[in-house]
Formats: sequence, structure tokens, C-alpha cells
Amino acid sequence: MILYKYVSLKAGMKIMESQAVGFSEARDFNDPFETAARPRSEDGSNLPFLFSCNNHTTNSWSSNFAVLSLTRQPLNKLMLAHYADDHKGMVLGFDVSKIPEFTSEEWAFIPAQSGNVIYTATMPTHPPISTDSHSIESSESVSLETRQRAFLFKGADWALEEEVRIVKFLRGYERFFDVIYLGDRPLYLYEIPSDSLVEVHLGCRAKVLPATNGEHCNWLRLKKAMKTFESCRLFHIDVDLNSWEVTSREVEPVAYDGYWQLHFDRRALD
Repeated sequence: MILYKYVSLKAGMKIMESQAVGFSEARDFNDPFETAARPRSEDGSNLPFLFSCNNHTTNSWSSNFAVLSLTRQPLNKLMLAHYADDHKGMVLGFDVSKIPEFTSEEWAFIPAQSGNVIYTATMPTHPPISTDSHSIESSESVSLETRQRAFLFKGADWALEEEVRIVKFLRGYERFFDVIYLGDRPLYLYEIPSDSLVEVHLGCRAKVLPATNGEHCNWLRLKKAMKTFESCRLFHIDVDLNSWEVTSREVEPVAYDGYWQLHFDRRALD
């Protein structure tokens, strides 16, 4: 299963060079309604343990978890504009079957195969039907229904994102993550295998190739970073001038070395 991450050119290069993807806390996401589909109760009774201690807050409990947000498709124009720096960034495709932890029910609180976001026009606020134990140590102690309510419900307006989430409980996170801070926001970096990144799609405005007024230093950096990933293929996203769509074509790095030389030769003649 290949899932995609929309990022800026700078962030994409860092992911490839460090061989690590970043999990975030849900409270740092751009939707103020994140985790708001929790059940309600006046006195906090009859609620799953996950919610019962923080009934009157939207997501303070969610700081115990880190979330990796991915999507099912790499050619969403709005996401290219919003998350990939106005089409100047890239889309990274990960084969999550090559990252065993991401599909493990034991490692992940919500693994990739259970992480499809559920989009609704009406927010669910009723208590879950399922009964949970008084523990959040593993996914086995918390029903799928409760986990979905905690992290997988979003408003219908967001449906175009086709989001898939991987959620990790952060107790003992030092064993799994390196943590960096972007301002006051923690980013939990998880190292990925060299065969897990299988696609890189450059945005139509990414300054990498000669035809898009690219910078040679970006091309060299991208080529070097991609060598770390043994099965990675490179694509360029193009605007379809006969429709409102974008398309993606595969790029052969060896051929583009030649294009860059022609580019330099032409500039020398000018």
C-alpha cells in the first residue's frame, strides 16, 4: 500500500536526507476541530477511559499521542497548493508495507490499515457503544470505535484530502523517536527503511528541473538524497492544458543530467 505525504521542497529534502518522517501532536494540526468528535457527558461518567479525565477540553489528552498524516493519492491540486508550497514542493510516496511498525497492531495505536479518516457533516457526540478497559497502553485495550472517535473523525469539508493516519502512543517515545522542535511544536522523527520511499513527485513549479527554471544545486541534492532509497522513482507533475487536472510523468535522472548540460551550454552561448 503506497501512501503519500505533501511537503515543501525543503522539508522533502530533509526527509530523504535524514531517512525519517515526522509525527505531530494533533493539537498542532491546522484544523481547530481536531479530536472534537469525543463523546459528551455532564459529569464525565459513562465515558471511555481515554476521554473521561478531560471531558471539558478538546484535545489536551491527545498530547499523549503522535500522528503521521498521509493520503491515498499524489495529484490533489488543492493539497499541492496548500501543503506543497503552492506547487513548488513535492509529494513523497511511501510503501507502508515496507515499514512493519506502521501496519502493526502492537506498535501503533492506530495502524495504517485502520487509519482511514471518516468525514461527516454532523459531529458525533454520543458515547461509543463499545466497552473499553481502563488503559490506553495498546490498541487491544481500546476499541476501534473509540480510537476512531479520538483521531479519525473530521468535518465533511476535508473529504478531498482522503487522509490516512498512523497514530502512536507516546509513552516511552524515546525508544522510537528522535524529537526536534519547530518553535514550540514537537516533531517526532521516525527512521524509515531504505526501500520504503518508492515515489517522489515534483510539483509543477518546483525549482529542480531546467524546464521549470530549476536550480542545479537542488537537482544535485535531490539525486544524492534519492540514492539512499533503492526502489525510488522520480516523477514530475505537469499541468494538463486541456483540462483542470494535473498529470505525473516519470523522469529518468540520467537523462536530466544531459538536459542540465544542454542548459549550461545554451547559457554560455547567450
